[in-house]
Amino acid sequence: MRTLLNSVLLLSVIASMALETWAIDAVRGKSYPLGKEHGPWMIMVASFKKPPEDRRTDEGLTARQAADELVYELRKVGIPAYIHLQEGRVEKLQTIDRLGREDGRVYAAQRGMISVLAGNYESIESPVAQKTLLYVKKFRPKFLDDPKSGAIYRETPGQKGPLAGAFLTINPLIDPASIQQKRDMLLTRLNTGLQYGLVDAKGKYSLKIAGFGGRQMSAIGDEALAKGASKFDRSLAGNDGMNLNLAGEDAEQLTRALRQKGIDAYCYHGRFESIVTVGAFQSKEDPRIQEFAKVFGARMKLNPATGIENYTSETLILPGPKPTDPPVKVFIFEANPTVMEIPHV
Repeated sequence: MRTLLNSVLLLSVIASMALETWAIDAVRGKSYPLGKEHGPWMIMVASFKKPPEDRRTDEGLTARQAADELVYELRKVGIPAYIHLQEGRVEKLQTIDRLGREDGRVYAAQRGMISVLAGNYESIESPVAQKTLLYVKKFRPKFLDDPKSGAIYRETPGQKGPLAGAFLTINPLIDPASIQQKRDMLLTRLNTGLQYGLVDAKGKYSLKIAGFGGRQMSAIGDEALAKGASKFDRSLAGNDGMNLNLAGEDAEQLTRALRQKGIDAYCYHGRFESIVTVGAFQSKEDPRIQEFAKVFGARMKLNPATGIENYTSETLILPGPKPTDPPVKVFIFEANPTVMEIPHV
């Protein structure tokens, strides 16, 4: 029977882009069912279901066999993958975005549909999770190219590849509220006591004008390895990347500098980025948003050296103590400021 690979849905995985397997069981034909102990964050990889009656044949893999084969191929490259049997009803997949806000994705879980999920991540910002997600999106299962498998797939609109629609979400067997509570505790600590904290702004929306990124560093120990981390995961625990403490200090410094100029600026610290915003608006249609966007957004400027106009980002220069001293710091604003919801933690 031919199977239909629906690449719109995909749940999770901890994975590795390594080519050699390490500490991950991979046996063709063996079942690896999803459990509550997996995750809590995972990659939704793909969903399989029976094809329409007019596209079925007497040969090829069943939906369950195709799901098992995908799990096997992912595990062979070091990515712990699992299968999850979905019930026949419309469901809302509740997840959380990077700012701790609820993000619901609605999909139809048809009767007999089987999802493949992968990974075991502690947070959505995990470097392993982010790099594995990119790898999974480009991964092409070998069995799809085997005419004997009878498998067909529907590409995600605007994206190439059978797994291009993969995304990070919470293990569907775990209550999202428990993950939200754990996340809120960290974000609350990061944003408590700020002089100009965005979480204290009196509004629903603000305009992001600058971001200072960094990396969250954590060693991969025995506990993580027991959950399926690979040699590739270990390589992500290095000391490269901008220090988040420095990123946070830059964001707060820029916020203070803007406040000194009479601008309604705010600061917010996330796990991987500290941001600076301006304004607190009740509506996305507030005319002040466009006014701020024109002030801080990039514009065409004449280059004195070349005499040519270039699209140039705006900057804020903090001068040195003396006129002859070099600038203390130069802040570069985002070329296209974006409206965002004000997070509440």
